[in-house]
Amino acid sequence: MNQSEKIVHPISIKYELETNAELGEGKLQFYVGNQDICSYKKNNKIESYSWNLFCVVTWLCEYIIGYDPFPLPVSGDNIQTLIEEADKFESDDLVEEYLWYNAKSIWIFKHNWFSCREGSILS
Repeated sequence: MNQSEKIVHPISIKYELETNAELGEGKLQFYVGNQDICSYKKNNKIESYSWNLFCVVTWLCEYIIGYDPFPLPVSGDNIQTLIEEADKFESDDLVEEYLWYNAKSIWIFKHNWFSCREGSILS
């Protein structure tokens, strides 16, 4: 894709595996609107994210494209609201409170962009 082409979808993913490299190595472009959130500027040149894509693609399939429901019984129209509602939980039982916040924290970590980077630099 050249720089003048515009993405018309709100979210789109493009990747290209390197044929002469280790299994899974390649470049990834992740567009939100028309902005590639994986690109970066180096020596006045726009570069694409390049790494072993196995972990990133696995993460996308399991936690973003796939279905992994929020683990707590709260309601909301988006993730931010679900987290805010979960944060309102209070209990006199320390174990119950620990389990509640641990379930929330583990879910947030699994869905976090940085959890799949495997040592690479993501924006």
